[in-house]
Amino acid sequence: MAYSQNVHDYLRRQFFKHKDLSAVKNSLDEVFQNIFDHADAKGNAFSFLKFDHDENKLHVAVCDFGIGIAYKVKEVCPEFERDCDAIEKAIQDMFTTRSQTHNMGMGLGNIRMTCTDDDALRIISNNGIFLAKRNLSRKGELGFEFPGTLIYYELSLDHFEDEEFIKTFELELRKENLMCTIHLSEIMKDRSFPASGEMLYNEIERHIDCGKIKLDLTGVTSLPSMFLNVSIGRFFNEYGYEKLANKISFANISKSQADRISDYIDKLRNDCK
Repeated sequence: MAYSQNVHDYLRRQFFKHKDLSAVKNSLDEVFQNIFDHADAKGNAFSFLKFDHDENKLHVAVCDFGIGIAYKVKEVCPEFERDCDAIEKAIQDMFTTRSQTHNMGMGLGNIRMTCTDDDALRIISNNGIFLAKRNLSRKGELGFEFPGTLIYYELSLDHFEDEEFIKTFELELRKENLMCTIHLSEIMKDRSFPASGEMLYNEIERHIDCGKIKLDLTGVTSLPSMFLNVSIGRFFNEYGYEKLANKISFANISKSQADRISDYIDKLRNDCK
């Protein structure tokens, strides 16, 4: 969003050069997106931001006059009688009213986790008020009706680290029964057979914690020994036949290719006897 990007750029330019302020932009995006998705306020909101240079703290207040978070939650969870209980529910991870298909219930909770122990997140909506720090919270009823939602939070910026870029970032695979697919045609494109085999082995190693590794042979017409020796053969030598049979499967493979691989592995097994 342009506004949150402008805030991020201003703070970087004026006060925090070379610091990673992505959490600032993320929190602003979260709170504004919350309004767009849930408030039924026709996208209208009012915001106030103040940077306290002495405390290195950013104060953010965003208000809309839509339906209110509390009422929105109670549409999905009518068992909540008090608005403050509905607000508390709204900031729980993975809870969502499914106002939009991209909602997954992690927005307001992300803001809370961005706050340090000295910061606070306050939400006023309808008849409820909720105050949260990272590991504690308080809630109660206002005694009057607030038409919409006010979100006010603080961010201490002095703990933000220097900005660092990495060329590649990959999520770790979970050690559950997942199927990882490696496309051999992509591995072998513009590479020699030995280089392709080594790359395939490295890819298998990288996905070794996956439940099963599927090798897709679509578009592959040749599996010479110079390729197999440094890929399938190397895996066999490192881990043995049982793990090879349990870990690796093949897809879109011709009968002749299957026979080729079976014959190759049989030779490896016989060589070990």
